[in-house]
Amino acid sequence: MKKTQRRWTEEEDNLLKEFAGILATKEIACQLDRSVFSVKMRAYLLRISLAFARSANQRWTVKEDALLRGLAGILETKEIMCRLNRSYDSVSSRAYALGISLSYANRAWSKEEIRILHQLGPMCTVQEMEQHLPQYTNRGIYMMSRREGIQLRDGRKKWSEEETKILHQLGPTHTAQEMIHFLPHRARQGIYLKAKKESVQLKAGKRGPRSKAMVEIHP
Repeated sequence: MKKTQRRWTEEEDNLLKEFAGILATKEIACQLDRSVFSVKMRAYLLRISLAFARSANQRWTVKEDALLRGLAGILETKEIMCRLNRSYDSVSSRAYALGISLSYANRAWSKEEIRILHQLGPMCTVQEMEQHLPQYTNRGIYMMSRREGIQLRDGRKKWSEEETKILHQLGPTHTAQEMIHFLPHRARQGIYLKAKKESVQLKAGKRGPRSKAMVEIHP
């Protein structure tokens, strides 16, 4: 049976007008038990703007500015939006007006954080360091380690002599994509980079069905 659409009531229209610009569209939909699409269409018909930044009720307070300064660079922008109940445009515009950077990489590292990076960096991968420095992204940790001259542990699996031998033997007659068949634990990009490092000229790739012929690997 075709699902009938529930008509909007006067009370729902009043609530929509009250919530618009104060709550996010998804939150309004939850409050009214409506879909996001339904809320957007009704707002369009009633000429109601759902944008936070355009709402007169959404002027930034001193407390919100203080929270924005404290959270910037520590939490992701989406999390800040949830904490402040603001839209992306509203948060980013206010941050720009206040001269605040929302980027993790631009956040000032404390002396204690840099000490932790120096102490644990050489023994940990970027992903592992994220557990010790959860306030930073992988990119932020990587960029700071380069600035401090710290060599983080490489989490990639080293190539074995057997794998390198297979690459030298079959690489010239197979594309990087075809080599995955013989090196199942390696990605196409990894095979390509290793071949370049080993000066192995891989066969140029061609579009079309892959060959199913098995190649015998000689010792």
